[in-house]
Amino acid sequence: MHKELTLSEIQREELSILKKTIKFLDNNKINYFIFAGSLIGAVRHKGFIPWDDDIDIAIPRADYEKLIQILLKRDLTIDKNIKVDGYEVGKSYWPFLKIINENICVETKNRWEQFLWIDVFPLDGLPKYSKFYLKKMVFLKKLFIEKKNIELKNENIHKKNVYKIVWNIIDLFLKRISFSKFTTYYINYAKKYDVNTSNNVCNNVWGVGDKEKFPKSILNDITLYDFENIKVKGFKNYDIWLKNRYGNYMEMPPVENRITHDFKAWRIK
Repeated sequence: MHKELTLSEIQREELSILKKTIKFLDNNKINYFIFAGSLIGAVRHKGFIPWDDDIDIAIPRADYEKLIQILLKRDLTIDKNIKVDGYEVGKSYWPFLKIINENICVETKNRWEQFLWIDVFPLDGLPKYSKFYLKKMVFLKKLFIEKKNIELKNENIHKKNVYKIVWNIIDLFLKRISFSKFTTYYINYAKKYDVNTSNNVCNNVWGVGDKEKFPKSILNDITLYDFENIKVKGFKNYDIWLKNRYGNYMEMPPVENRITHDFKAWRIK
């Protein structure tokens, strides 16, 4: 029986993954930025949000695809026991990359994860009038999650959903499409617009629509932030993105809204 890791131990192990990943990205001249809740952590706490149990970074699509090509030549290895997971590298189903520690297993309620991870999201461009496009991306994300739950045979997906009948009809359609075909379409649609020819940028593939878009100019002004005991790159003008995405991000949320991924982790080696 393996000893379950505490939250502080999980954070320490994730920080180790991040440190090795940053070294690898810098050595290969890949641009990256601390992102999402991890950016709040860097700005507000100089590290993890106290109750957070994951790390997010983002990479512009051109650098992201350069990274994939480098990793494919290295057997998807960043460092000892630190590997890469994701549909685009021929592993699992994720439409973005995950950097995993194969020595630390996890157990999640939805059975989507196997090893301790940090997320790597590609940043893509947007059309001039992006509202409809982003709404479609949000809908495709919902379909992707539904398709994956069908594949895993997760029960009672819509037990409390008032649209249960509608989703049951959608499920009939999703079951007729191969997972590979759907995921390929999803990723290709997410990267439809080039960052270099767009005024705005977004985490299209796993974002929440309009709340995550931001001016491309932010990518040109990067600074270093303290994150626990290391330095990480992030948007100097973080306020534009964080305020749009989270509102008053400097205010601590009430206890009931301090959400984690709710997983168990233990070391196997």
